[in-house]
Amino acid sequence: MNTVTRGLPDVRLDLRELVTSSRVEALRHEEVDLGPARPPFDAETSASRFMHRAALLVAVPAGHRLAPLRRPVGARDLAGEPVVMHHPLRARYFHDLVISSVPVARDDVVHTVDQVLTVLWLVQAGRGLTFAPASAGELGISP
Repeated sequence: MNTVTRGLPDVRLDLRELVTSSRVEALRHEEVDLGPARPPFDAETSASRFMHRAALLVAVPAGHRLAPLRRPVGARDLAGEPVVMHHPLRARYFHDLVISSVPVARDDVVHTVDQVLTVLWLVQAGRGLTFAPASAGELGISP
């Protein structure tokens, strides 16, 4: 018996993988009661509490000219590089975090996707670089 079952015997735990927008919809429709999500939130329909802020890193394919840098990557380093970008609606948190932190030219965006795993697989395939949370390094995807 695990800790959750012992400590909360009347609580049913059901793990569902959802992006934030889907999670917020599931909460609105009372399909789930609680779940981690990324801002922004509508304060009139949901309550939230800050849990963790993710560091944002540049992910590049193996052999990329930026891979051996021993300093922070700057705007000049990124100019003209193909970028695998987070979708502006379905991955809004990361999209907004990236565009508020890094100058990304619209013409440099080669793919726009929802999931961090897909973003990293496209980087590994050599489609471009991306910006991902530091925790993505725990996924075991080698560029």
